[in-house]
Amino acid sequence: MKSLLPVKISRPEGEFLGIPAGESAKSFAFTRVSSMRSLPGHLVEGGRLEPWTISGFEEEAGGVFFYGPYKEGLLLEEILAFTAAQALPYLERLVQALMRLKEAGMAPFALQTDAVYFTSVGGVLFLPPQLMARLTEIRPPEYRLAVYEIINHPQLKGWEEGIPYSLGVLAYRILTGAYPFQADTEEEIHNLQRGLKVPPPHQLAPELKPEASALILSCLQAGGKPPSLEQWRAALETWRREGFTRPLMEEQKQALLQEGLKARQDGLGAYRRRRYWEKHWKTYALAFLLAGGAAWLGGSYLKNLLKPRSTRGYTPLLVVETFYRSVNSLDHARMQDCVVGKAGKPLIDQVTNLFVISRVAMGYEGKSHLIPADRWVEQGKPPLTPPQTVFGITDLAIRSLREAPQPQFIASYLKWVPAAQQEPTPSPAPPPESLRVTDRLTLKKDRGDWVIYGLETLPGAQEP
Repeated sequence: MKSLLPVKISRPEGEFLGIPAGESAKSFAFTRVSSMRSLPGHLVEGGRLEPWTISGFEEEAGGVFFYGPYKEGLLLEEILAFTAAQALPYLERLVQALMRLKEAGMAPFALQTDAVYFTSVGGVLFLPPQLMARLTEIRPPEYRLAVYEIINHPQLKGWEEGIPYSLGVLAYRILTGAYPFQADTEEEIHNLQRGLKVPPPHQLAPELKPEASALILSCLQAGGKPPSLEQWRAALETWRREGFTRPLMEEQKQALLQEGLKARQDGLGAYRRRRYWEKHWKTYALAFLLAGGAAWLGGSYLKNLLKPRSTRGYTPLLVVETFYRSVNSLDHARMQDCVVGKAGKPLIDQVTNLFVISRVAMGYEGKSHLIPADRWVEQGKPPLTPPQTVFGITDLAIRSLREAPQPQFIASYLKWVPAAQQEPTPSPAPPPESLRVTDRLTLKKDRGDWVIYGLETLPGAQEP
């Protein structure tokens, strides 16, 4: 693939910085891009913020080039090949320039390694963000991965999240020699960014100070609060003044490297298992259900029919309470002991299916991703990390309508169910949905036990 990085262009009227469009001037893609050439870039130099505008375009054998005022300097893409000691001053300069843009009220934009240009006199030129973003859309996938996808998170945007994330990725690359998330396709890079737990940088670059490592890692971990631009500037100033490395014995270096290698392998293993489960859980759940059904038909049903109910001796009110309390623990067998016939069958079937899915996940990953609703609410409804979901009931209130011989009750509660799945799965996961449900339950005696034989959900279930 030919280079699509900005180049120096010589014209009769002088020298210019050329941005390759990679398309013929007659192409439809170029027509879409050329409409954006009036949108300026930003030059931060000597404390000043100035616009950098496209002067025109020209077509050569290599394609079309937009060009603007020339500045001697280096691209961010080139800086990443430097040693850490050489590259970190440029990263500090980038942070200072970003702070200047933010202070001036500029709208945030995604960084690209082919769109940040360090001038030889100490400035930073951000090539026109809208133009570069549009060009990136029409360029080959492998180029787009290399200059854009690998340093930007698909769901983190703006000055407070998106920019710190990109700075964390760049620092990780500068200090360890490798990007934290690498793959051959856009989809897989996004999946890794959402789900892979990467080792801290000091395990791959053992002499890196732990506090520097922690700062970088905080930008990449989901659910945390990334450092602000001000915190980044302070940290980079400290690294420049006091150094960012520490002396270690060779044995300590090797031990940390082994820890990093193991952490990387463990993280990839957990990520692959999770991805496999997300793709194939329905197949395993169906197989589990079929196997369970065969066993049930083979004799379990008769055994359960003859054994005493777990609710023997319960009062009617306690039977109703037990029926609903068993939802959160996915105890479908105990729910079945509370009813006869088809009473409550939809809810029991739902609990049974989720029980099977939960057990398949337990067998495959060693843990279930289904959180009981009552526990989730007690914890203050914390954000969920995919593939975590919530199911169950809370706020249960039971009111008696009539006494024996056929007791009747009204049960009101909030029912929490997983939010509709989105593709790709966002992080954090969308919060569960809740409905206010009111049921009328009627009981009778069966084999000496009180059981629910009628359960009617009253109309009017709604979001609270």
